Amino acid sequence: MNNKVFIVGGGPIGCFLAEQLKECTIIEEHKKIGFPVQCTGLVSSNLFNLVSIPDNIILNKVEEAEIFFPNGKSIHFKGKAYVLDRASFDNYLYERASSYNNHFILGERVKFLSDHNLFTSQREIKISKGDIVVGADGPLSIVGKNIGITNKVLPAYQVTLKGKFDPTSVQLYLGRDTAPNFFGWVVPEDEKIARVGLAVPNNHHLYLKKLLSKLDYSKKVSSLGGLIPIDFHKYVSKNNFFLVGDAASQTKASTGGGIITGLIAAKELAKAIENPNYDYDKNWYKVIGKDLKLAYFLRQVFNRLNDQELNELYNLASSEKFKSLLEAVADMEYYSKFMNKLICFPTISYAFKTFIKHPSITKDIFNFLI
Repeated sequence: MNNKVFIVGGGPIGCFLAEQLKECTIIEEHKKIGFPVQCTGLVSSNLFNLVSIPDNIILNKVEEAEIFFPNGKSIHFKGKAYVLDRASFDNYLYERASSYNNHFILGERVKFLSDHNLFTSQREIKISKGDIVVGADGPLSIVGKNIGITNKVLPAYQVTLKGKFDPTSVQLYLGRDTAPNFFGWVVPEDEKIARVGLAVPNNHHLYLKKLLSKLDYSKKVSSLGGLIPIDFHKYVSKNNFFLVGDAASQTKASTGGGIITGLIAAKELAKAIENPNYDYDKNWYKVIGKDLKLAYFLRQVFNRLNDQELNELYNLASSEKFKSLLEAVADMEYYSKFMNKLICFPTISYAFKTFIKHPSITKDIFNFLI
């Protein structure tokens, strides 16, 4: 690799990419890696196929998810997931990247860039012909804007609470009255501390207050906010400019999770940078893109369902056959494993009734297929 590589964004995806490439300049707007924390930090075991992490970064291992429907009823699904100390995780990837010939510029925000120049809040950096610029700079990526790609986003809000929680279970809350167009969550760090949040277009204080009223807690420890990209782009590069992670909407629009999918895409981008004949867009889409497109489709469908229809979905999902199927084949990243099996499941009558009520869902299906 003879040309210089500039990575805008020193979050986990940018640092992981820098570790793969071993000789980059990484420009991060914050002075301290890992702060502010803007993520719940719940991941699947797929993470360990990408990077080995110390045990102290894993704060908790949950064994199930409990999903609450608008009617107050809930369903338990077995499945392992891991709660990360996100600041420590970010710093661990930073340390790994720093062990190579990478150069970090911290505390400088990229304010403008062109084909020949990159301007931060403190300096101008020349971009020579053949140099590569990577946008790992989040949902409002300035690199993305430079190549004409912007993301639809949804604001998310989270508080850390002290109280009494089940450390083995993640809780999800569905419904128009709880979190319209998304869901609320309770992710336990242990039996005394949990991360509680939701994503809504507006009035988050009102919805968060309603969610907190359902919980047994004594004190708010901290709060955070961020943006979830709810979008999908099949092509996220142009000439020598590339997007990865949240900047490319390589997140699951269904849940907002993007750590693992971003790392997967970063591996493909590293291959493309090292080998100009390796097509980044073609290969990241082949590895994880189809599942992200499916997640975006599912988010569009769920956003059209009212509370009554969600309650009807409870009647379907509470069957033992459905639960057994989900627990056997579901994957937090690779949705297609489950959906391919679900097609054979007796859900056609429910789906047909839903499509009749929402003809626009048929349009969503058409857009998904093309």
